[in-house]
Amino acid sequence: MKNFQNSRAPSPKGKPSTKPRTKQKSAAPRARTPKVTADRGPLFAGEGQEAGLKLQKILADAGLGSRRDMEAAIVAGRVSVNGTVATLGTRAKTTDAI
Repeated sequence: MKNFQNSRAPSPKGKPSTKPRTKQKSAAPRARTPKVTADRGPLFAGEGQEAGLKLQKILADAGLGSRRDMEAAIVAGRVSVNGTVATLGTRAKTTDAI
């Protein structure tokens, strides 16, 4: 019958190196160039742009509740923008009558 307790090969008994590995530094640091992407326009619609901000964000920033609470109020039909009942996803400017 075989003894399986010592079936593993013995580990090498060498000392670890005393010197830590370091990267060789290059002569001069390279200048980073910005990545060029296709012209997609701005990543978000700011205050000065036509689209405005999402309505629930404007209401939450005004201190009326959390964004989720404001989404529920919009879905329930309790919010209007410039006299029109708002739907979820409506964008508005801070200058609109909400």
